[in-house]
Amino acid sequence: HFFSSSNTSTSSPSASWTMLTTLLELGLLGAVAASGAVFLKWFLVYKRRTYTFNGYLTHLLLNTVMSVMGKRAVNALQKESLDSLDAQSKYLMKLLKDSENTEYGKRYDFASIKDIDDFRQRHPLTRYDHYEDYIRRLGEGETNLLSSYKLTQLALTSGTSGTPKLLP
Repeated sequence: HFFSSSNTSTSSPSASWTMLTTLLELGLLGAVAASGAVFLKWFLVYKRRTYTFNGYLTHLLLNTVMSVMGKRAVNALQKESLDSLDAQSKYLMKLLKDSENTEYGKRYDFASIKDIDDFRQRHPLTRYDHYEDYIRRLGEGETNLLSSYKLTQLALTSGTSGTPKLLP
């Protein structure tokens, strides 16, 4: 038979047919067993909660799709995290490119910055007071100051390290 440990040749048509029918039987048996398991789980668990069988199948399908999507997102994150400096560099360059025509971008010549070293040379290390006037003006309704992105809110910090501050 297919799972026997004998060393008989499987090249004859009869042996090939036996292997094929055995595999098909196992496949059909597996499908029937899986279907039975799905129905049994629905009957024992979900039936008591008044779920319909179609509802259970929908839940099963959505759960499977979300699992696949989640695994893809995790894989992409893991791939990017292998070279985090490259990912961060690309993101910084995107932000600088998007904001090169803002008042702040023009002040620090974002358009001519080509890499992290250029950015380090042209832009100083800063603290909140460096941005305070820009943030005040953003609060008064001005746009295109620090970023080309639309301001959605100004959040107030709790002030645990001093006075509360507004953050765009």
